[in-house]
Amino acid sequence: MKTVITLLLIAIAFQVLSQTRITGKVTDASGEPIPGANVLIKDSYDGTSSGLDGSFSL
Repeated sequence: MKTVITLLLIAIAFQVLSQTRITGKVTDASGEPIPGANVLIKDSYDGTSSGLDGSFSL
């Protein structure tokens, strides 16, 4: 029974850690939003494009 509970707690911990959300806004030097900019996580295949207001969420 202790083994089952331990494995369940480990599985829950991995789920919590994998749900990190990264958000932000892409702007130019003058602070204007850059729509359609590609945002990528280095050394991974995860990425997205910024919206019309420059915001993104991964």
